[in-house]
Amino acid sequence: MFTCSITHAGMGLLSVSFTFMPTSHFISTLELRGRRKRFAQFVNLALKVTVRHRPTRILDVGGTWAYWSQFDWSRLGRVEVVLLNVFPQEPVPPPFTVVVGDGRDLSRFQDGEFDIVYSNSVLSLVGALPDQERMAREVRRVGKSYFVQTPNRRFIIDWRTLVPFFHLLPPALQAWCFQRFRVGTYPRFKNGAEALHQASRIRDLTAGELRALFPDATITRERVLGLTKSFSLHSGFTQSH
Repeated sequence: MFTCSITHAGMGLLSVSFTFMPTSHFISTLELRGRRKRFAQFVNLALKVTVRHRPTRILDVGGTWAYWSQFDWSRLGRVEVVLLNVFPQEPVPPPFTVVVGDGRDLSRFQDGEFDIVYSNSVLSLVGALPDQERMAREVRRVGKSYFVQTPNRRFIIDWRTLVPFFHLLPPALQAWCFQRFRVGTYPRFKNGAEALHQASRIRDLTAGELRALFPDATITRERVLGLTKSFSLHSGFTQSH
């Protein structure tokens, strides 16, 4: 644990203490276990989608082959999976294909073009609330059903840095700490603009915000030690496609 002190003129001394939790094999194992449990939940839902005469078409918004290769995706049966991300990816094996694109603008795809839209830990990365609203609308538009996972803003641990409550600090204060300390898993940033970018580029959501973005969804909670670490939202899996 260390204490960093920030002085504001006329406001006295504000002391902020952080307990740093460096990445460890134990934490990595817990994260992988959580991903596998979540993917198993997705598979169980996806198997309810029946598609005749063709493979089930899946769009993974923010998807990578490195992510899918961790799981036994063959349990999904006959599928075609489009991995959409903001950066180019190396060629992937069939039935996967890669596309460069933005989850906030899926205009290249028609309404209901995919049987399932999948997205894991991406909604918090696309920008401010209006950007997240755009992504939510696009997910619901192009998918006949969807499964979206995103971290809980009110969980005690900041999933980026593994520092308790760090994500609840104002971005300017986070940037100040990024410039002056090695915050959790992050290096110390010498550039103020980069520090502010790192502090403000992620916006986690609350359960109430997710209900507003996905009013037709069922929300499940992924818990750690009884606390909600993240949310999974799904809709449309009870109907035949």
